[in-house]
Amino acid sequence: MIGDLELEVAELRRRVSMDSANSSTPPSKEPIGAKEKRKAGRRQASERVRSKEKKPGG
Repeated sequence: MIGDLELEVAELRRRVSMDSANSSTPPSKEPIGAKEKRKAGRRQASERVRSKEKKPGG
């Protein structure tokens, strides 16, 4: 019985951690705040460094 409960807990944890990036749910159906949380994670992972020589604009 304990083994069955452990499997159920693992499945529920997997479902809770899903978002539009790793499931078939469209981003418009995500809970409020999920988009900002995902953006913050990406922002920390890859900080872009701009060249000081090149001026912005077209």
